[in-house]
Amino acid sequence: QRKGPVQYAVTYLVSILSRTQNELTLRIPFAIAGILSVFVLYFLVRELYGQKVAAVSSFLFSVNGFFVAFSRIVQYQSFNYLFYLSALYFFVLLNRYRQIKYLYFGSFFLALGILTHYDAVFVILPSAYFVFSWMKKSADLKAWKHIVMSSLLFTLLVSIFYVPFFLYPSFSSDNKDYLFTNQP
Repeated sequence: QRKGPVQYAVTYLVSILSRTQNELTLRIPFAIAGILSVFVLYFLVRELYGQKVAAVSSFLFSVNGFFVAFSRIVQYQSFNYLFYLSALYFFVLLNRYRQIKYLYFGSFFLALGILTHYDAVFVILPSAYFVFSWMKKSADLKAWKHIVMSSLLFTLLVSIFYVPFFLYPSFSSDNKDYLFTNQP
């Protein structure tokens, strides 16, 4: 596959738990992820810019046609939004409140985002900004230990899928054109 396993894992779990594969049942988790994304965006923006800006931005996000469409279909986008917004939210909390648990939560959700689709790599730079801002302000000598441990958590989770993905012999033949050429 050309994207991470979350979309397939969610639909597989729903099929097993509901013992059916009807359209409504398969779409529900993606709609829930979309709805939760609006709330996570609200909390993230509130933390950064205040309640009024958070209310306006989450409202605009919730009525955006692309976002609404992605929340209605069985594709990775709504989970991707949920996971990378959650990662950013926890890294902002880490920077603001300096509690180590937010570093691990942020790393976990960033890994889930990348397991959903590798376009979540674009969240790595802002995530790194908040983590390094926290480190700069931190008087905790164990900060580096936690950076290494949370990085290992992230790497382990992401490697479960992407190492076999890249090492699998058909990767180069099946995906080289997709990754390295311009396609309409």
